[in-house]
Amino acid sequence: MAGLPITSSLRASVLGRKRGNNMASNMRKAFCAAVLVVVLLVSPGASAEMKSPPTVQDYINFCQNGGVDEGYCLGTLYGVTTVLMALGQDGQMLNSSTICSGQFISNGQMRQVFLNWAERNPKHQKTEGYLGIWSALIEAWPCPK
Repeated sequence: MAGLPITSSLRASVLGRKRGNNMASNMRKAFCAAVLVVVLLVSPGASAEMKSPPTVQDYINFCQNGGVDEGYCLGTLYGVTTVLMALGQDGQMLNSSTICSGQFISNGQMRQVFLNWAERNPKHQKTEGYLGIWSALIEAWPCPK
């Protein structure tokens, strides 16, 4: 992955998680991963013009532009949030890579959490966007340890 050296440590902290031995748990994880891939790859909007995966800075722009770009932003945020919440409900996945809100999370809350995180972490502007979104969400709604 291209980007800043910090990117590899961010990727490791976001993606480093326990594996479940339960077949239903593995199926849930596979389903969630498939949903996330569909959301990230098939979403409409500015992605058609992109030649590489959207970065954190791209998502900042999408979330602030309104119209189709904002729809792309919110769709991606919703997809990532849904996957992380589903994984957080699996007892074997409760760790630092999932979220546990215990309540409904609105589009406005997701958008603001991401934008606030991006403002506090300018060194990640060139990081792949989904990693920044993931980091923002798990920082805002961590699961109990």
